Amino acid sequence: IPSGSVAVIGAGNASVVTSSSDITLMSATSKANIIIENLLFSSSAMTTATKSCLSIDTCNQFFISHCFFTTGGGTGVTMNACANGTISDCIFTGTTAAAVNITGSGNGNTAQNNYVTGCTTSGIIVNGGNHHVVRGNKVGNCTQSGIKVSAGTSHILEGNTCTANTQSGIHIAASSRSLISNNNCEDNVQHGILLASGSRCTITGNICESNDSLATASYDGINLSASD
Repeated sequence: IPSGSVAVIGAGNASVVTSSSDITLMSATSKANIIIENLLFSSSAMTTATKSCLSIDTCNQFFISHCFFTTGGGTGVTMNACANGTISDCIFTGTTAAAVNITGSGNGNTAQNNYVTGCTTSGIIVNGGNHHVVRGNKVGNCTQSGIKVSAGTSHILEGNTCTANTQSGIHIAASSRSLISNNNCEDNVQHGILLASGSRCTITGNICESNDSLATASYDGINLSASD
């Protein structure tokens, strides 16, 4: 994507971004004011987890919406060290790695109202930065957890539905001062919500039913295994 303000707007499934090679399909680095809408990202040749349908690196003020992502492998959208970006109202099926991976030292990014199914890692991953928002997403049937937070502070996870994931619905592996509120976590194989390591996090207003779906008596609706 060239420098300056850019809009890439397709016509839905008729606008296909694809490749016959195992490569990232679209990337932007150190750009601002980007809009990407109504595209189909599809590549059965993408088999490497570190490749992405869409890679956004050190960008600011971008908006991705109403796109469809499906691959033979790889990540849907990677946002590395970005700020004030939004991915909204997208559909992810068959991404072998995460659907959305927010990583690096960025701040204030939002993943909202997306539909995610069938990832072989966690569906939405927050792995760094501060003040990210994960809101209103539906995440299910992932091999790991529905939503996983591995690093960072003051994140907001609210209004998400996480069902039938092989690990937990929401997994806070490491975070401080984050808010986990009004989520619905049901029928996950392990916990509904797992706070494995955290400090000063708030968990409120969540519904966690019918977790430990294999009835092992080993998992809980909400588990505070190592937190303060």
